Amino acid sequence: MPSDMLSRIAIDDFKMKNYRQQLQQKHELELREVKSNNDDELQRVIESSAHQLEEMKRNYDVQISKEAEALEEKLHNVRLSAKQQLSAEQKAAEEELTKFRTTHHQRISEYKKNADLQMNTLRKQLQTSVETVHEQAKRASRKEKEGIST
Repeated sequence: MPSDMLSRIAIDDFKMKNYRQQLQQKHELELREVKSNNDDELQRVIESSAHQLEEMKRNYDVQISKEAEALEEKLHNVRLSAKQQLSAEQKAAEEELTKFRTTHHQRISEYKKNADLQMNTLRKQLQTSVETVHEQAKRASRKEKEGIST
């Protein structure tokens, strides 16, 4: 009876190994097919993207040319009118610039002050965190030493 059981176990083991091998082969084949399909699709996407990129570059170059021509015309018109208004605008611009610089320097000072306050707060928080971690490490070390000694 035990040899019958051993032979059945051996047969079942052989069947399971064959089944496992068949499953592995099936999965490997499916994996290769999926990988091949993915590689093909990736190549198509890359080629399509390259084509779209070239088309966009061409369209961009055409658009840039059109815009450049329009800007040149506008620039010409602006130069003509600017010569007439230059002296009055120059004086107003200098006054505005002075106001802007003053305001800008005040804002920069405020930003620096706020940044310094934030940095000090962060340093304090970091120091507190470091101290807390250090204390926890000390406690853990003590507990570990107490655990070893008992």
